[in-house]
Amino acid sequence: MTPTAWIEWSTKQMADLGIRLWRQGYSPKLIKGLCDSIPEFGSRFRAFEADFQAITADMTANPDGYHHFDSLTRIKQELLVFTSFNRARFLSQPAKIA
Repeated sequence: MTPTAWIEWSTKQMADLGIRLWRQGYSPKLIKGLCDSIPEFGSRFRAFEADFQAITADMTANPDGYHHFDSLTRIKQELLVFTSFNRARFLSQPAKIA
């Protein structure tokens, strides 16, 4: 694939992730609040962002590597499992986020 095709694909994957997080109850404002107020959430979310940046940089440097599909799918799944598994705990703390 070309670097442009990879960027388009990863953009669609991030849009899908946003929709899935929204369906779990996480809005962008809530995610920012959780990152700021709950160290465990913030650490995990920042790790996802760093992994995503590394994968997209590798897509640009090595556009012929189809391992990017697996790498991005894996980190996306890991984040969704983390947010789903801890959903009750994270979403029950609105006072810290407001």
